[in-house]
Amino acid sequence: MGLAAAAWTISGLLGLVLAVPRPGLLARALSVRRKGKPIAQAYDWHRATGVATLVLLTVVAFSGFYLTLPQLVEGPMRAAGLELADPRRDLPPSAAFAAGSDVGWAGAVASASAAVPGARPFGLTLHEDRGYYQVRLIEADDVHVRGTRRVMVDAGTGAVVVNWSQLGATPAELFRGWQFPLHTGQAFGEFGRWLASVVSLATCGLVIAGVWLFLLRTARRRERQPHETGPERRLPLEVR
Repeated sequence: MGLAAAAWTISGLLGLVLAVPRPGLLARALSVRRKGKPIAQAYDWHRATGVATLVLLTVVAFSGFYLTLPQLVEGPMRAAGLELADPRRDLPPSAAFAAGSDVGWAGAVASASAAVPGARPFGLTLHEDRGYYQVRLIEADDVHVRGTRRVMVDAGTGAVVVNWSQLGATPAELFRGWQFPLHTGQAFGEFGRWLASVVSLATCGLVIAGVWLFLLRTARRRERQPHETGPERRLPLEVR
């Protein structure tokens, strides 16, 4: 899926170059002939739809590539000096939990809710190997329907040790946190989800139109070729 998304991102940009070789031809690329041969009208629809939805298609395709193969994007980002921290990874094991103390699920939710007033708990996980509860919270202005806030609670003491948003504190972390909401359209509420659905259908339509164009052009090319009765007709002229 990641490789397909990468191929789609690249092919979309190549399609733009083919459809709009010069800036002044953008209006023509977005127009559709009302009259003409079916193959010409099919090409116009294919080109106009691709150009009109290119930005959204590229966002969906690239975010799909990132979400599937994040190491291929985050590796170069870190090499360029962009910080992509996750404070949950560096937590030492909880001594209190190892000694047998446990605040329980309800205690973890209470601690996390107190740390982020107004947020609604969505998910709860116990990392038993290290002794921490992770509480996933949905805030009022969240761009993710399942919440971007993560609160790590010491399972032995109930203390909040990490209060972190997936949207992050640096530009690189903000970029990372927006990929899934952009990919699914959740970042813009109900309208965004409908828009993502329409873009997905447009993608299917572009593929179908592209295959149809290929078949029409292949049939047209065969009609133009002279009838060949034997292999001798394919010999070079000088050999004859």
